[in-house]
Amino acid sequence: MTSREPAEHAKSHGNTVADVMITTVISVGEDTPLAELAARLSGATSSRLFIIQADRLVTS
Repeated sequence: MTSREPAEHAKSHGNTVADVMITTVISVGEDTPLAELAARLSGATSSRLFIIQADRLVTS
């Protein structure tokens, strides 16, 4: 695939970031019990998880 192909694909399909992004973000503190984490992820549309430590993002 050339560097122009993704841009051409997006133009022809009308895709924007908003078309493919998730709007619900799951974030937990490092001391969140695993059972709570599992419950929050069980119905989620994404498996991406953000860990917060001392008000800072430590992993995504």
